Amino acid sequence: MKLHKALNTVTPLSKAIALFFFILFPLVGFYLGLISGEIIAISKFETIHNRVVYIRDIIIPTPIVSPTPIVRISPVFKKK
Repeated sequence: MKLHKALNTVTPLSKAIALFFFILFPLVGFYLGLISGEIIAISKFETIHNRVVYIRDIIIPTPIVSPTPIVRISPVFKKK
């Protein structure tokens, strides 16, 4: 398939447009990356901050003191 000669010609205008996009696209991509990185960092910080357990909020269990001993000696093994 043969293309028209006007579609293959490099003109000063096409060079200027190519240079413009060559400079613009990386800058726009960098800026969008900064914004999306900041949004992701903020959301991760909020997630981590919501999962933090503070030591003062932890309930420390106290031992249960029973009035009777837990281990009992069987009458068979009592000393005479």
